[in-house]
Amino acid sequence: MADSVFWRDLADQFEKLQDKLRAGGKITKLTYKTLEGLAIKGASKIAPPDTPTPNLLLFWLKAVRKEDPDFRSPYRDIEGLSLAEFEQNFEIGSLDDMCQNSATFCRKLQNQALQAKFEKKHRNAAETRTTAKAERQSAKLTAYQLPMRVDHPPPGPMGKVEAPQPLRFVRRGNDLVAKHCNDMEKAIGDSYSRLLPHMNEAQSIVRSNKGITASELESRFKNTYFAKALNMDDWQLLIEEFGKKRPVGCRNLMLGVLSRRTGKSVETVATYTRPGRKRTKSVRQ
Repeated sequence: MADSVFWRDLADQFEKLQDKLRAGGKITKLTYKTLEGLAIKGASKIAPPDTPTPNLLLFWLKAVRKEDPDFRSPYRDIEGLSLAEFEQNFEIGSLDDMCQNSATFCRKLQNQALQAKFEKKHRNAAETRTTAKAERQSAKLTAYQLPMRVDHPPPGPMGKVEAPQPLRFVRRGNDLVAKHCNDMEKAIGDSYSRLLPHMNEAQSIVRSNKGITASELESRFKNTYFAKALNMDDWQLLIEEFGKKRPVGCRNLMLGVLSRRTGKSVETVATYTRPGRKRTKSVRQ
C-alpha cells in the first residue's frame, strides 16, 4: 500500500475538485477526466493484482461505497464503465458526493499508513532493544568468567602426595583467588559440592527479599565456606541474576565463581564437577 503522503495528497486533490464544483465551476469533460484520473490513481494502489474487476474506476467506486453505504453511484451493477457513460450518468450532486467520500476514504488510508509505519518503527525499536540487551548480558557473563590470577606456591618435598581437600581462598590485592594444591581437579569438585547448596539457598533468599543488598546477602552466610569463596562483586551479581525471571541458573553461576577463583575456563571447571566423572589421580613426582 502507498505511504501516508500519497493518500494525503490524493485527498487534497479530491477536496480541491469538490471546492471547485461547489463554487459553481462549469462542469466540462476535463472535470470528468480529472475525477476519473484521481479515482484510478487511488485504485491502482489498493487493487490486488488478481482483482476480478479490471476497471479501476469501478473498483474505486465500489471501495468508496463499502466505506459509506449511503453513497450511491449509478454504476452499482455495471462491470464495464466508459468515460462517456461516466459523464452521462453523473450529475453535479453525484460528483460532489464522490469527491467528498473519496477524500474521506483517502484520509482513512492515510491514517492506516501512519499507524502501520508507527507499528513497524515500534517493532524495530523493540528488536533493537532486545538485541542490545542480549549483547550486554553476553558481555557481562563473559567478563564474569574471565580467568583471574592464581597463587602457585613452590612445590613441596619430592614424592610427597598432598591429601585432596577443598579449595582455600585468599586475597591478593583486590583479587580473591584459590590457593594452588596438588590435585586441583579433586579440590574443585569438592568445593563445587560444598558450595552449590549455598548457591541454591542464596537464590531463595534473594527471591524472598526484594531489595536486599549485597552486604545483607553476604551477612546471611557469615563464617561459612560460601562466604569465603565470594567477593562483593559476586554477591551483587547473584542479586541481579536471581532477580530476573530467567536467571542463568545456580550451577552456571557456581561454575563462574570457581572459574574466576582458579583461573581455569568454565568448560574445564564444568568437566571437573560433572557427576560420575572418572578422575585420573595427579601425583607429583
